[in-house]
Amino acid sequence: MAAAGSAGGKSDAGKEYFPGTQVETWRGKYDGPSKKGSNGRLLHWCKHHKHPDGHWDGLYVQHLEKDCKKAGNKTGGATSGGTPAAPAADAVVSGTTKSPLQLQQSLKNVLCTTLRMSEEDVDKLFEKASEN
Repeated sequence: MAAAGSAGGKSDAGKEYFPGTQVETWRGKYDGPSKKGSNGRLLHWCKHHKHPDGHWDGLYVQHLEKDCKKAGNKTGGATSGGTPAAPAADAVVSGTTKSPLQLQQSLKNVLCTTLRMSEEDVDKLFEKASEN
């Protein structure tokens, strides 16, 4: 399925996306532990990225599986290079109270996934916002 639009002036012609997302379908299909992404970066399979609607059960991302924040790993930090693809299922449940860190992670997920911003750019935005 082709995306409805493009981000940053990049052409999306010929690319297929999971329904209602900006995540390319190839990223949710396991084809070995690592592979090169369309942006030229090396991506790694991470089984901890699961879509709440079941679109994917594992995803190619920038961080190593051992550094995944979704696994509850406290050592994986913003410098691990991960690009979350979707909020964790528990973050989507309505009526739950989120901590500031959970809200920041949810916003980061949206910026990285929908707007295709790099995690580094999102971190810079958060740093700049916290200075004000």
